[in-house]
Amino acid sequence: MSDAICWQHGRDLLLVREGGGRFCFPDRCVVCNAPANGRVRKTLYHLRHWWIPFLSLAMHIHVRRRVEVEFGLCRQHALARRIGWACIATAVVLPAALLPAMDGIAVVVACFVALALLFPIGVRLATVMRLVACDPMFARLRVGRKFLESLPTSSEEA
Repeated sequence: MSDAICWQHGRDLLLVREGGGRFCFPDRCVVCNAPANGRVRKTLYHLRHWWIPFLSLAMHIHVRRRVEVEFGLCRQHALARRIGWACIATAVVLPAALLPAMDGIAVVVACFVALALLFPIGVRLATVMRLVACDPMFARLRVGRKFLESLPTSSEEA
C-alpha cells in the first residue's frame, strides 16, 4: 500500500505515487467528499488506442495499462454502486432467463429493455471514477466534482 500525492488538474485528479503498490486516496467519498463509510480496492485499466481490442484479446491484455487504487465511498454512493452492479447483472441475465418463456416480439422487447435501458443505467451507477491516463508513477482520473474541489490545484503545493 502506498500513499499518493494528489491534486486537481483541470477536470481531472492527478495522482503521483511515492513508492510501489496501489494509489490510496484520502478517507473521503470520491464522489461527494463526505466521510467515507468503507474503502474499495479496484484495478482500473486504460487503453490508449480504442482500436486495439479489435485486433485480438491477447494483444489487448498485453498492451493495456493497469492502475490499482483504494478509495472511500459514503453509504449513499456505495449503495448506488451496488444497485448499478445489480442492474448490469439483471441486464445480462434477464433476456437469457425469459428467452424460453417468450417468442416473437416479446423477446425483442425484453432484450431491448435489458440492453438499452438497464445496462447503461447500471454502468452509470457502478462507475465512480474513470481512468483517463496512467503511467507507472502517475494516474489521471475523473472523480466527483465535490471531491475534486476539496483538493489543491496543480499550481499549489500538494
